[in-house]
Formats: sequence, structure tokens, C-alpha cells
Amino acid sequence: MGNIIRNPRTGLLFVDFEDGTLLSLTGQAGIVWDGPELESFIGAARLLKFCVEVGFAIPNAVPLRWSEPEFASQLTMTGSCLHLPLHRESDVYQREGIDLHVSMLADWVGGSAATLMPLVDAIRSHVFAAERIHADDTTVPVLANGKTRTGRLWTYVRDDRPFAGPDPPAAVFFYSPDRGGVHPEQHLAGYAGLMQADAYAGFGRLYEANCKADHRGRVLGARQTQVL
Repeated sequence: MGNIIRNPRTGLLFVDFEDGTLLSLTGQAGIVWDGPELESFIGAARLLKFCVEVGFAIPNAVPLRWSEPEFASQLTMTGSCLHLPLHRESDVYQREGIDLHVSMLADWVGGSAATLMPLVDAIRSHVFAAERIHADDTTVPVLANGKTRTGRLWTYVRDDRPFAGPDPPAAVFFYSPDRGGVHPEQHLAGYAGLMQADAYAGFGRLYEANCKADHRGRVLGARQTQVL
């Protein structure tokens, strides 16, 4: 307040994190030490008055956005990157005096996933637009009631950099509760290019389709097959 007494010229800045609008106000400020104005605010020791002289708003001035908590990225990051299940996150908030039930956290994570689906679809389209892709799968632990079970994570990658391809590399992931061959068949239903993979039996029907088109397909299929 000493600065205001010395120089009453004051500026205020407000940011709307929902749409990025910035509001700037400049004017004169003063301190009310006593009088009827101060008495109208019970318990206040002093008041700060601000008289606006110039103000302007700039839409989309701030690139940052702050959304509602149901789309908070913190839950998604701690769950996927730190492998922290929601019931433990609920316990963390509870220790801070914040009551957030697991069902509510699950709803927020689901909202985040729905918000990101356009990005997921764009990456999937980019990967399956490639002339050739690489395919593989791996195990992933899945939290169950009081234990974990084994699920599968299927990965399809396009990367033409070794062939001097100009397109950026990318990977798309699919989850399934088991390793059944029906899963890659569904993933690749709309793909008609070359697929490089190991000799996992789950790709067998894809290799067989290639054999019908080329009698050498079964030999080539162990390393590279054309999905028809």
C-alpha cells in the first residue's frame, strides 16, 4: 500500500482461462482508512478504491485454458504415467480433506478420454494410411478386484524414416482382455497395405489371406504380409 500512497497510478489484469480473454484496466487507486465506506464492511481495517480510466480486452490473448475438473489432466497423467489407480488417488485427496469418490474420478477420466478421441482418430487414420506398418503386442497388467489380471496391448507403427519417407512416424494402440486373433483382424479390417510382424499365431488368418493371393505368402508371412 505504500506504493499506492506514493504513486496512485495503478493497473489491474484479469485473465479468463476458459476462453483466453485478457482484460487490462488502468486508473487511479486510493486507500480509505476510515469513514462510512469503511464502516459498511464489517471487520475491514481499510478499503482500496480503484477508479478506471482506460480499459481494453483482447480475445484469445492467452494460450492457456483452464477447464472444469471433470476434464483435468492430472488424473489422466497419474493414472496412465504413474500407474496410480483411482482408489489410491481418492485416498490422496481424502488426506487433504477433499472428498472425491472413485466413481466421480472415473467419470472425470472418462470425460477426458472422450475429449481426446478426435486426436486418437486422427493418429489412427495417419498410421493406417501408410504403405507399410509394423505390428506387435505385449502383456499389460490390468487392475481387478483385489488382484491384477493380464491384458494385451496391440501396437501398430508407421515409420518410413529408414526408407527416406517424408511422413512423420506414429503409433496407435489398442487394448484387449486376451490375445485372441480376432482382435488384430478387427484392428486391420480397413487396412490394405504391407504389415511387418512376427509369426504369432494370432496373425494366422491374415497370413492365410495372403497365401491365397500369393503361393509364397506363407513363407513371406513370417516377416511381412499384405493384409487384404
